[in-house]
Order: sequence, then C-alpha cells, then structure tokens
Amino acid sequence: MLTALTGAATYVETPLAGPVVRTFSAAFPRDQGNGPAAHGTTQDTQTGSATVLLNITNLTSVAFSFTFTDNFGLGWRYPAGATFRVTSPEGNTSEAVCQPGASSSATLQFTMINIPPNDMVFVAESESEAARKASAKNPTCETGSGDWMVEVTVQRDIPIQIPRPGASISWSLTTRVEWYSLQVTELLRS
Repeated sequence: MLTALTGAATYVETPLAGPVVRTFSAAFPRDQGNGPAAHGTTQDTQTGSATVLLNITNLTSVAFSFTFTDNFGLGWRYPAGATFRVTSPEGNTSEAVCQPGASSSATLQFTMINIPPNDMVFVAESESEAARKASAKNPTCETGSGDWMVEVTVQRDIPIQIPRPGASISWSLTTRVEWYSLQVTELLRS
C-alpha cells in the first residue's frame, strides 16, 4: 500500500486485487540407501525362495547382492554352485549363475525402473499449491514397489553314489535401492 500526502488531500494506492503470484521450481533429486535383506539355506538340487518387500515409490534402480557358503563336508572336492533369480512385482526377471567351484557371490541390477521427470518452473500462490501442481503433473510412480521374488537353486558336480548328508548352501542377500523425490523451491526475484 502506498500513502502520499498531496496538499490537504491524502492519496492512498492499494495493491491490485487478486492473488500474489510467485514462481517456483520443481526438481526430482535422487537418493539411495540400503534396502531389506534376506537369508536362507537351500539343499543340493533344490530351490529355495524368499520374498523381499520394497515399499518404495519412485524407485529408479535396485541391486541384489548374493553370497553363499558351502555347508557340505566334501565341498573342497565337490564344490557347490548356485543360480540366483529375482523377479520384480511386474514380472521382469534377471538371473546370475555361479558355477561350481567358481565365485560364491553375484549381483543382479535392475535399472531404469522409473525415470525421474525433468525439472520444471511454474507459478503458484503458495509452496503447497506449487507442490500440488508438480505432483499432479508428475504423479507418484508405483513400478517396482511391492514383493520381489527371490529363488536360489543349488547345483553340485558330484558322483551319484556319494552320500550327501548336509549338502547345502547358506546364502544371504542384501539390497541397495535408489529413488527420486519431489523438491519444490521458490525462485526469488532479483
């Protein structure tokens, strides 16, 4: 409001009626962290399974890292191998094979699950309205959120006549997840 005194009359200028328009930017930065873990024991020639729940929206990538230990007393002579298979909630599958006597670890990577939106600039009356506008234009992505199925199959090169009590592997799984989020910032006029 502008007030001025001119002669004996007071002049008052009021701001224009209507909302104040402000400029905001919306960015979609990525973040990452450790996800859930799982473990189990699987007998020779069998397939064990586990379910890993990733309750994360806007997921961009997931890495599943497996390691296993051979529990068979003759493992030094007849080593175990394992096949690790992961299936996403949408049915996408990836598999890694550790040949008997070779590596006892593997990593499966799921990338490009959801792609972050491009940054944007727009006008709104408040930060909360700006966040609503940005969310409406770029809704939350649910792809990848839910139950991921893990299967572990053991194979071993061993003569049939050898008894195999305790022939199994103990395995563990860790996950590393990446996602994006909405960040709204007001752009100040210079």
